[in-house]
Amino acid sequence: MKKLPLLVLALGVGSMAIAQRTTIQSEVRNQAQPYVKAYAGNEKTHNLVRSNNPRVTTPNQQKAITEIVIGGTTYDLQSNAAVQNRLFRHSDGTISAAWTYSNSGDLAAPDRGTGYAYFDGTSWSTAPTARIEPQRNGWPSMSATTTGKEVIVSHNNTATNLYVTTRPSKGTGSWSHSSINGPTSNGNLWPRMVVGGANGQTVHVISVTTPTANGGVVHQGLDGALTYSRSTDGGVTWDINQVVLPQLTAAAGFYGFSGDQYSIDAKGDTVAFVFGGFEESVCLMKSTDNGTNWTMTIVYGHPMGLSWNTANSISDADGDAVADTLNVCDGTPTVLIDNNGICHVAFGVMRILKDDPNANGVSFFPATSGLAYWNETMKDANNDPLCPNIIIDVEDRDNSGTVFDDLTNIDQIARYYISLTSQPSMGIDANGTLYMAYSALMEGTNNGNGQYYRNIHIMKSTDNGANWSIPLNVTNDDFSEGVFASVAKNVGAEVHLIYQRDSEPGLAVRGDEDPFNQNEIVYAKIPVGDIPSTPNGINVPYCGDDIIIGSTKNITSKVNSLQVFPNPTNGMLNISYISDVNGVVNVRLVNINGQEVMNQTFNKANGEFFNTINMNNYTKGIYMLQVITPERTITEKVVSY
Repeated sequence: MKKLPLLVLALGVGSMAIAQRTTIQSEVRNQAQPYVKAYAGNEKTHNLVRSNNPRVTTPNQQKAITEIVIGGTTYDLQSNAAVQNRLFRHSDGTISAAWTYSNSGDLAAPDRGTGYAYFDGTSWSTAPTARIEPQRNGWPSMSATTTGKEVIVSHNNTATNLYVTTRPSKGTGSWSHSSINGPTSNGNLWPRMVVGGANGQTVHVISVTTPTANGGVVHQGLDGALTYSRSTDGGVTWDINQVVLPQLTAAAGFYGFSGDQYSIDAKGDTVAFVFGGFEESVCLMKSTDNGTNWTMTIVYGHPMGLSWNTANSISDADGDAVADTLNVCDGTPTVLIDNNGICHVAFGVMRILKDDPNANGVSFFPATSGLAYWNETMKDANNDPLCPNIIIDVEDRDNSGTVFDDLTNIDQIARYYISLTSQPSMGIDANGTLYMAYSALMEGTNNGNGQYYRNIHIMKSTDNGANWSIPLNVTNDDFSEGVFASVAKNVGAEVHLIYQRDSEPGLAVRGDEDPFNQNEIVYAKIPVGDIPSTPNGINVPYCGDDIIIGSTKNITSKVNSLQVFPNPTNGMLNISYISDVNGVVNVRLVNINGQEVMNQTFNKANGEFFNTINMNNYTKGIYMLQVITPERTITEKVVSY
């Protein structure tokens, strides 16, 4: 695997804040669960209990945040992973919103379809009591042309085609309905849509052909082909219809794509989408000619390669026939194109394992935290992408030094199959300030059955992503579950977003399979001046080669036993770790330009390995220290002053 170029990640962009990442209570950090790609069916029933929680901290000061419930749904799966474009802010300040609606209170949800609301500049429309389509639909993406024509693309798993719903005037009039024909008789699912083009009339859509697990067929050698469609006349006709781009074919190295593990954005003739998940690298597809030609950039390389066929294999990244625990994307990538045409990408991080070649799919570690960020300026001297930086973690609300001190079982984490910090969504203002919302698990909350709640947070970057601010809690309620936030891309004096909120952690449709209840669709308006400007101090490399090798039973001791101290240092740097595994230890030091300045090999016997580096032998500055042991490769940032 390629090592050296990835090490340069530590340089990232902008300042190199020295901050410790969150330490998660170790008892459950290495407990794993099977990953389920699609929900399977029967709901569980248990009592919902909400008792007082003595550990709740004082709520954050919310200042002028405005929250309005604009609708509801009992079908609470707004996405299997990444969040759609659900909120569109028009140039005159009016807003269109869409979400998956149902009021039937069951999995069948015969009334499922698009819930729609409109803000006319003064007030929101009445909460809908029915879908806008004449037949069952789901997974809507919302946008509009420059003429004010509203466009919604959703999937219809009875008609087998993607469903296009439009009306010529925003906020008023009758809806018209048409279809985008799929490349197979089984149709496409889980679309993402955005409107772009130089004249603001081009509709771009990505979606996945129905996988075999959902009753579909293999298409062009792909079990779930990611396809692209384009309409240059506002969704009336489609000059590009459900094509598999050359970079995304089986011949290019892909095996298939999972639903909802992608997102899309457009600004003028620049259009981009990003995808990635448990089994795929995070890749950016970008076109500067309105979707005619595309280039692909691997933002974050999966340790098993571009795409991993998990059938009859284990997660053996280093080829030693032992399953490795891998650092990957959690399937929630999002992309934003800034005012200069630069793409910004964010995603939740995850650890996965597959130690049984006959198992169906992989296992994942729910107690994994971290939100990764990358943009197109983060490249080395050879124009190769640097690794993303982890820019935020879950909050240590009681300042104990360990998050979730009372976490004893991973069932206390509601099953969304995502990171503890995940579902990012971004917007940008005219000055180029970036805004990112995400959902995070909240320490010190309890639904009465031991499960923690998630809240929506938002943070900003005024320096093109080099530093991100301390986040502001938008949900700000210890007994409300906030998930699936979608930010309007066009930010003005306020950030506008919608999210789903209810009183119980987890979902009814999949995962926990809680009893069905009413979920609120909440609109939030956050003044940009109320979002803190102070950097949060987290800017940590996240590289695909940084794998944890060997049995998960010993992961914690292997990871935590490494010590590099003092750091920062103005002289000697000590390296120590304890293990009963013998073998060769390789120690490397790489400078800020990606140049290797030291490479030494040692033989380690049972017990403690200890070595000292005199940093006075090297120029003062920032380095990456790489320690390659028989158990794993560990990378640490070192500052010499």
